[in-house]
Amino acid sequence: MPRRPRQSRGVVPIGEPARVAIDSALIDTSLLVSALTETQPGHRLARDLLDALAEAGTTLVVSPLMDLELPQALANIAGREAGRDRRAGLADGRVRRRSATMTRAAVERWQRYLETIRWVRAPLEPAIEAAPAIMFTTGLRSYDAAMAATAIAHRCDAIATFDVDFGRLHEVDVPLLLTDARRAGRMRDLRGAARPI
Repeated sequence: MPRRPRQSRGVVPIGEPARVAIDSALIDTSLLVSALTETQPGHRLARDLLDALAEAGTTLVVSPLMDLELPQALANIAGREAGRDRRAGLADGRVRRRSATMTRAAVERWQRYLETIRWVRAPLEPAIEAAPAIMFTTGLRSYDAAMAATAIAHRCDAIATFDVDFGRLHEVDVPLLLTDARRAGRMRDLRGAARPI
């Protein structure tokens, strides 16, 4: 019988206590979109995590890529809510108007939230320079690889994400992944097979 990959303890379901202090955490777009959008299934969970990190004094690391990813993610949600084919995207006027409204509201909520917490905006250029090597080592796509590069450059203790693919990052690169319980098992499997960058 083949051996399963080692199960990583570096994946912590939201709501379970982490075994180490989290001084800094990169906030991934997948989690932020849920935190800012009440119609998303993980909304309450994402908000609770952001609140818990803020209460613990964790510094949130924010990538400038968020400025591009957030409107695109909200456009995808607007398209689904309108029953549109994802390929139509922003070419559909109704989706475009709805996603613009959603984006303005989400950005306003996010800006208000940032006024209440410790956070740092990461520079983009080092992440873009490091992203290709991360893509080829882990198989992460470009945006995720740039996010991972940001977390690594800032020596983040954790990435808070709903994106399972971040499980491809080895614990020596980013010690913790904070996610929901439904995704934790798959992330652990990926981490068990991951190798350092």
